[in-house]
Amino acid sequence: MLGSGMYVVGWLLICGARNHGMIILGRVIDGVSKGMLGTTCEIMMDEFSDRSKRGFLLATIGAMFGFGNALIYGLGTIFDWRLTAGISAILPLITLVIFYLLPESAIWLVRKNRLREAKDSLNWSYGPGYEMQ
Repeated sequence: MLGSGMYVVGWLLICGARNHGMIILGRVIDGVSKGMLGTTCEIMMDEFSDRSKRGFLLATIGAMFGFGNALIYGLGTIFDWRLTAGISAILPLITLVIFYLLPESAIWLVRKNRLREAKDSLNWSYGPGYEMQ
């Protein structure tokens, strides 16, 4: 959630930049948040995904970052750079809201000895009837 929030802040700084320093600061915050999110996404995919789909999902993370960059560059050729930066803040804002609504991972809950909540998390992730221990 911190990474997504920083991502939004970085792009909004760029969108509202009044000088070069604000653009550079926005890019630095954006870069740090991408580094945070890259690892966090891999951990979340590992904890939430089924083993049969895990490899595919983990392999797509880098491709999705690349696709997102290409999409923003493409939008930058159509729209003003400030509007493009504002559009770039929308997706991480949506992600931030989704992260807030997601349950904690079952692995984290088990490590905290919150077994009932871990079972509920697994039911949410995989649906009822999924064999779990």
